[in-house]
Amino acid sequence: MDFKQHHKVLASVVPLQATSKSARDIYFVSMPVMVEAFATTPSALQITLTIFLVGSLLAQALTGPLSDFWGRKIVLLAGAPLFLLGSLVAAASHELYTLYLGIFLISIGIGFAPTLGKSILNDVYSKSGNISKQLAFVSMIVVWSPAIAMIIGGHLTDLISWRASFVFLFILGLIVFTFCYFILPNTHESNSRSASVDAFMIGYKHFLKMPAFIFPIIGLGLLTSGLYVYFSTAFFLYISGWKLSVSVVGYFGLFIVGGNFCGAYLSTHAFKNFTFKQRLAAGYSIALLGCLLMLNLNLFLHSNYWSILLPMTLYTVGMGSLIPIIRAKAFTYAGDQSGSASSLMGIALAFMGVVASAAMTSFHPGSAIPMACILLALTIGSASIVCIFSREETRK
Repeated sequence: MDFKQHHKVLASVVPLQATSKSARDIYFVSMPVMVEAFATTPSALQITLTIFLVGSLLAQALTGPLSDFWGRKIVLLAGAPLFLLGSLVAAASHELYTLYLGIFLISIGIGFAPTLGKSILNDVYSKSGNISKQLAFVSMIVVWSPAIAMIIGGHLTDLISWRASFVFLFILGLIVFTFCYFILPNTHESNSRSASVDAFMIGYKHFLKMPAFIFPIIGLGLLTSGLYVYFSTAFFLYISGWKLSVSVVGYFGLFIVGGNFCGAYLSTHAFKNFTFKQRLAAGYSIALLGCLLMLNLNLFLHSNYWSILLPMTLYTVGMGSLIPIIRAKAFTYAGDQSGSASSLMGIALAFMGVVASAAMTSFHPGSAIPMACILLALTIGSASIVCIFSREETRK
């Protein structure tokens, strides 16, 4: 693939990945307002995050194998009608069940994007040994999309309505999918084998029997689940608890995303000469510091939005530094089955996010202490799994 084609790939993957993250995050800041609009409880809106993750899980379960057999581009574009329809259904909903349906369709339609984005990059850059650098590069750009989405969603909610966020998603999706249709090259040609259920399972069984792939992904899933714990709780505390405006809270996403960006930068620059184990130790130390700081501030000092926001920023710095190296470590075993590998990774991360977000519906969002405790448990669990695996690999 020539230089011009490489640019087309990056120009397509970046907005596609940004849209997938924006679709998930744009309405989070509006959830307290939506509770009043639907005359329901916070837990009923927290369920929307679980629904989104379930849809993403289902999409990613099919995406990798389908794209390995039929090609990346055709599978990607197949999600466009679902995403666009879901955006309109959610925007027009007056009952919770129609909102749930709209979000479910959105999640399936855009759920193809994260897996396919990584697979496309792997197709283009894996042979040159440049995949880790490109993943980090894309992450450093795309990482800002949730913050921008929250700012847009906050202002649209204050100025117009929470429904305007879903109209914005429809317009954004229409532009991005059209752009991909005309610009994105097909980086993996269709395979003549039938995409049967048995064929789907071949790739999954291969990776499920491979501890070198599975354990880093489990560790990564535990770590990234912390974001869903935060999203399920923090906005209710900010808006319903401390009476901050939706548009102001939208800017808080800059702290979380900025932390992730700084972590990705540390991974590719400050930590670039570290060994794998040293990079793990540095990243997990920062994440654990954030968890302990949040717990202590809310237990022993006056609880306010800074006692959540600053520690969570530290957590995301640690998480952002760990994601590229753990992901790259797992993908060194993907070979020519990067679609199935990406899909299985997406399933694992989405499943753990589903469990974490569903667990948070059991807690009334009136205190940050349960959130801090769960974040601490997730970080310790992730560090234990990844570091034990790393030690075993070193011995081998």
